[in-house]
Amino acid sequence: MLKTVVGISIEKIQQVIYDSIRSEIQESQNNDNTLKRVVVTSKQISEGFYHSMKEFIDEILLQSSGCIIFTSSSDDEAIKRQLKKMYKQYYETTKGAMELRYYISKMKIDDNADKLKAIQTMKRSLKEHEALSFVIEENQDWLFSLQKVKNNSHLQDKSIPDYGAFVENINQLYHESENEKYFRIAVIKADFDGLGKLFSAIEDYETYKKISEVLSQFICLDNLDKVAKKLMDKSEELKKWIFPFYAAGDDLFFAVEIFNLNRAIELCVEILNKINTKLLPVKQHLNLSVGVEITRNHEPIRYFYERVEEQLQRAKQAEAKQAIKGIKISIANTTFTCSYNERKKRYEGNWVNFQNDLEKLRNAQAQDIKVRAFLFTLLEKLASFKKRKAQNNQLANIILYHCIPQFINDTNKEKAKAELDMINIVLSQLVDYSKNTGTPKKPQHELQFDNIDNLINYIRILLMFTDERFEKNQKSRIQSNPFQVIKIRGSVFNRTLRYLYNNNLSVPLPQSSGIENFRTFFVHNDVYQVEEKDEKGKVKLRIIDYYQTLPLSNSIFYRMKRDGIDFEKNMEMMDNFVQSSIAIPSKTKQKPQALTFNYNKVIQLKASVEPWWTSDYVDSLYVFYRFKEARIHYCVQFPSPKKGKKKEK
Repeated sequence: MLKTVVGISIEKIQQVIYDSIRSEIQESQNNDNTLKRVVVTSKQISEGFYHSMKEFIDEILLQSSGCIIFTSSSDDEAIKRQLKKMYKQYYETTKGAMELRYYISKMKIDDNADKLKAIQTMKRSLKEHEALSFVIEENQDWLFSLQKVKNNSHLQDKSIPDYGAFVENINQLYHESENEKYFRIAVIKADFDGLGKLFSAIEDYETYKKISEVLSQFICLDNLDKVAKKLMDKSEELKKWIFPFYAAGDDLFFAVEIFNLNRAIELCVEILNKINTKLLPVKQHLNLSVGVEITRNHEPIRYFYERVEEQLQRAKQAEAKQAIKGIKISIANTTFTCSYNERKKRYEGNWVNFQNDLEKLRNAQAQDIKVRAFLFTLLEKLASFKKRKAQNNQLANIILYHCIPQFINDTNKEKAKAELDMINIVLSQLVDYSKNTGTPKKPQHELQFDNIDNLINYIRILLMFTDERFEKNQKSRIQSNPFQVIKIRGSVFNRTLRYLYNNNLSVPLPQSSGIENFRTFFVHNDVYQVEEKDEKGKVKLRIIDYYQTLPLSNSIFYRMKRDGIDFEKNMEMMDNFVQSSIAIPSKTKQKPQALTFNYNKVIQLKASVEPWWTSDYVDSLYVFYRFKEARIHYCVQFPSPKKGKKKEK
């Protein structure tokens, strides 16, 4: 049976909202009515079509923000007259800024398959020039004549709901810890991933309709306010904390005071969870990408909109891990993932790791560690070395030297822990998790210095959020992790020593030399065995991996750097120092003594190895020795928890 199918849509909806906000501020020289403007315009877009065409609607095939498709049994000419009236009203109200399109067509509508086909056909028509040409032709009698410009008096007659979480304008996001006139805000723009492809692939009308209805229910100003109120902390007397730009269709766009960024991310996760729960009956699951831009409250929308859109696109392009079904967040060119595990009642993803890192850095600041100086100095060094296009061994030296623990022997163990957590945060950004050099049961991942962009971006974010004002204002439901003795030993010490041994210090020598690698003169990797009793008292042998080194002091390296790198003089200096050193016998007989220096052999190989004896090689050797020494002190200060005992908190 042929029926009249009518489609109405608005193109560039968000641009209409932005233009509306800008015009309000420019015309009145204040932004007191900004929220009213956003709400009125949004309601006009999302609900205006229905109210204008209500008497002509038989069955709504699709209704979402900025689009409605319905069947009608009314006379076609009567429908056209009403559409022309509505078009003129929208055109005059927005001064031509709102691009309204509509189209009428006869289609066969007998079952759900026909309804789905009608929706898809009408949506294509509305997107193409066919609908635009139809609208222009229908309205050419007045569209191309001079029109009187109307003021915004229509706003005065409009009332809006009493939103409990929305401020009237951006300036009301002000927090007492910031400057009242100029303060930082976080602008958040969220969009669903692959929604267009999802709709195109759907072959069932009920599924199509269900997804559209759920999105309309949860992606709107009313629901944004509802979820925002749920996340408000009553104990803090936190009042209205969001300024909405737009919430409809498949987009969320709003601003919060920067101290409420955590809440904003949790809000996005909460909305996504609600949507996916509602979609369970039709076996559909959506993911959300979020762009975040930090700016100032007085910056024009057009400026930060471009930047937050760029961050959103970065989030969309990032590959989320298979296990994470939630949101991807891009901030300062770094992408995070976050989801909420309803069964375990906790947040998951590397956004959680980021929050844990911030908590650890605040703890380090509380222990009187100059965290921001540590990060800022490293950032300066990285920028300098990147500009000079430094080699990987040079980058490794500068980063690892900067990360040598300074408080490992401090009487305050909490300070030592805090510093090691801080170092681990930096080094973890250099780990290549795509490659496993261990076993499936005991994976082992290595450091890499091919690309330090992630580290640079991450340090910048950490500097932004370790501002002392955040410590008392930043709140989150994410729980921080305790200090992990075994993990820190592996990630800070073992991984670093392994990288230096296998990369910076490794110089293979010709087989004819009788020496496999140049590094064996200074450091040798081996294993030894110790006897241990298990819980039942049975003696077992435990294999321990270790590095055998020369008994060199830090002063030797300082003298070599001070006097200049000279192969023969440096070798002689080390030989004299080693010969004068007194070896301290080990209590464990199986454990080997310090490495002995084969001076004659290394001089014999001068032609082969002298080119490798550079300032960079000496730096790598020095860093290796310092980390090896620090690891020994660490194992004494923080022995591994024995099995059967409670883990250290």
